[in-house]
Amino acid sequence: ISAGRSMSNRSKSFGSGFVFESERGGKYVVTNRHVVGSVKKVRLEFQVDNENKIYYGCSVLYADVKRDVAIIALPADADVVALKSESKMLKDGQEVFTAGFPGLGGAPLWQLGKGIVSNAEVNTGLLGDKDSLLVIQHTAQVDAGNSGGPLLVQQVVSGDTTYVVVGINTWKAFWRENTNFSTRIADLEDFIVSYEHKVSKSKTETLDDAASNFAKDLSKGYRRVVDYFSPQILQNMTDDKLVSLLKIVDDTISSTIRSGDPEYGIRMLVVKD
Repeated sequence: ISAGRSMSNRSKSFGSGFVFESERGGKYVVTNRHVVGSVKKVRLEFQVDNENKIYYGCSVLYADVKRDVAIIALPADADVVALKSESKMLKDGQEVFTAGFPGLGGAPLWQLGKGIVSNAEVNTGLLGDKDSLLVIQHTAQVDAGNSGGPLLVQQVVSGDTTYVVVGINTWKAFWRENTNFSTRIADLEDFIVSYEHKVSKSKTETLDDAASNFAKDLSKGYRRVVDYFSPQILQNMTDDKLVSLLKIVDDTISSTIRSGDPEYGIRMLVVKD
């Protein structure tokens, strides 16, 4: 039921993001994987000098569940500026800002939040994540729709105040006050390097190579090959098939479904089956 509702509402959902330029010069829109879900195309909307610029049919290039990061192709004619980033370690108590377009009245609305770093290094294993990584805990506002927006710090350059990205706003602990988490910019940089290496390699990869890589990933467990399977599987699934799959749910899949990503959880079930 949750997966069905999620799929029917996916076309109406929105989230935040920002433009990032890699060391190789590639420009992308960065957001959370849970913002784009399993879709292949999204609409990008920018506010530049109080003017809206909309680009349709932008491809989701690469997504990662562990980091909860996705990158989207930026149209060649998009006249938007990439944000600068800073991967230097943050300090507890340091002032940070969140930026994005959380929902208000069912539509996205610009919001800038302010807070401090309450814990510069939190292991997500403490949050029940088996594939743990280090994230930033902070108190700057993160509301529904903020997901995928940048976590920023202020810098003064030649007398001018500017903002640089230090993380991606990803999670909020609803059972705690002012407890928000952001993926570190260093993990985003590693993620994009991985994507660009994959693209470069795929240009020369043969079918035999692809099959070999799939076999290697499969040998490391079913979770490593979920992204090989098309989300189209869900649309073609019968009720009887879904009921039969639910009999093989394990703790990891159950956690994925209950944490708000039922589509991906069911794809995990298909692979495990």
